[in-house]
Amino acid sequence: MSPVIQNSYQANPITWNVIYDQLKAYYDQHYFVKTFSFGQVDLMDLDKQTIFPLVHVIPGSVSIEKGVQTMNMEIMCADLLHQKENKEERMVEILSDTLRNLQDLDAEIRHGFTIFKREQEIEVDLPVSMTPFMEEYKNVLVGYNASYVINTPYQSKACIQPTDEKIDKQFVEADNMKPRYPRVPRI
Repeated sequence: MSPVIQNSYQANPITWNVIYDQLKAYYDQHYFVKTFSFGQVDLMDLDKQTIFPLVHVIPGSVSIEKGVQTMNMEIMCADLLHQKENKEERMVEILSDTLRNLQDLDAEIRHGFTIFKREQEIEVDLPVSMTPFMEEYKNVLVGYNASYVINTPYQSKACIQPTDEKIDKQFVEADNMKPRYPRVPRI
């Protein structure tokens, strides 16, 4: 069960836009990773992707509990194993480099230095599982996949919904924003 984060009001909640922007900013300045992408793996066009190593974020399910939003995601770090290379030595090197990259990323995410600031109240469920993979396309794609479960504050607020109609505040409690419905007489 996800921990309840105490200060659950957040003016700017964590969304996939925030995660994308922060991870992209981190990897745009990274010396090892040459390409950053986001989305489902099957939509990634590896035939056109020529700049490696890469990091690819795969968004997963999101669940909402009282005061907490739980976001699941996979972060893949990979490089190509070309046919002409000494496969065994190069595979060990790629696995080592991609694992080290994800370990560095894990430290950044959990300790709040660059990607997520401490005031954003990000909590990562442990353990973070890092699994090696080797997928064959035209060449062999080798690397690690890290599975993350991130908990962030969540406040359901009817007042900020993008709608043309005004929300009748008499039906919303101010302290926890739960809807309060008027009693309808039974007939």
